[in-house]
Amino acid sequence: MRKRQQTTQVQVAEAMGVTQARVSRIGKGQLERSEVDTLAAYVKAHGGKLKIVAGIGDETCVLG
Repeated sequence: MRKRQQTTQVQVAEAMGVTQARVSRIGKGQLERSEVDTLAAYVKAHGGKLKIVAGIGDETCVLG
């Protein structure tokens, strides 16, 4: 996402209010330390909105 928009990790980190290292971890898929609010800020910094999709059996529920 970040590379497609040609933004640096530092720019995204500043927009999110987190460190560059945290943006790096998110970009590498190391999400175990990232809270939903942080992920939402990451997506918002790119002009998007985070939606969480839960699949339970045959049903899908969109949260957010």
